[in-house]
Amino acid sequence: MLRIIGTLYAICMTSLMIAISIGTRSSDYVLSYVVYHSQLGIGQESPATIDTATGVSFITPLRTQFPTTAIRTMAWSPDGAYHLVGLRTIFDNAAFMLQGADDTQIRYLFETTSSFFTMPQWSPNSDALVYYERGENESIAQLQYYDLQTDTLRPIADIPTIGNSRSIAWLPDNEHLVMRANYSQSDSSFARINVGDATALTYLPVQLNPYERMLPMHDGSGFLLLGGWEIAYVANDALDTPQTLHDAHANYTDIALAPDNKNIAFISKLNTGYTGDWVVTLMNLETGTTQNVFRTPTGVQGLDWSSDSQRLLFVNVDAPLFNVYTVHADGTSQRLALEIAYFLSSDVEWRP
Repeated sequence: MLRIIGTLYAICMTSLMIAISIGTRSSDYVLSYVVYHSQLGIGQESPATIDTATGVSFITPLRTQFPTTAIRTMAWSPDGAYHLVGLRTIFDNAAFMLQGADDTQIRYLFETTSSFFTMPQWSPNSDALVYYERGENESIAQLQYYDLQTDTLRPIADIPTIGNSRSIAWLPDNEHLVMRANYSQSDSSFARINVGDATALTYLPVQLNPYERMLPMHDGSGFLLLGGWEIAYVANDALDTPQTLHDAHANYTDIALAPDNKNIAFISKLNTGYTGDWVVTLMNLETGTTQNVFRTPTGVQGLDWSSDSQRLLFVNVDAPLFNVYTVHADGTSQRLALEIAYFLSSDVEWRP
């Protein structure tokens, strides 16, 4: 039944897709996001792009026959060929589809069986997706693997987890994942699993306390660790010995690693609770130098590096506006690239 409904989604989306555009697209430094906007008095969520070099923007409404449907996520494949589109269905689960880079191809993939799931994560080679799914009252999550080459969805393993979508990360070899996991009621750690061997779950000697997120280095040499009060690095050959990179007695909320492994960016909140400024910081991993490139009493979210590692974007949430800023990797040339007056329904990301 769900498969049939998903097919109907794809048919409707293909036949009713409308592109609103001005000018031509540039492949360099294009931002992609989802906005909730109104057309003809009817509110809907639509994917949009803007070329930061020319200021030309595009909105591509995705229309379906179900008025309660909303876009839950959109994410570019690493190779830039597809956008993964996740829709909330009338059953409160999600239907996932691929939209081609030229906005003309719509391909139905799969639906979740539960409303409790994480957003799928692309493999580095763009051939697969993984996500968690669990029942409403279950503490065990099922790790699901979708193979785009064979169009098959299969469970990998049952994982005792408390994580979210950012708690899953692919290793550069396209064969392994790292994730948050609970292996007892009192102990929590990170685990590594081989996607081809469901029994190969290895708990790593890196505790969740004080760390909450494990981000693999792109060269496979180790991991960045993000904690509420600390950012650290741990090498593959010394997983039990984290090295502190930054500790400013601030609440760290997000981190992003540049594709060339040379720089990281992170967001910190200088005070907990309802007061305190938000700060965006750049760190050169080769020299250890840092510089604060943005500070605001309102919120900041959505770090993302361009594929050439030369530019970083972040979003200043200053209700009712979402202000998208870009800055060069050396901290120069910061500018307001986009002011979104509609509600921003997704992360903003660079188009590969």
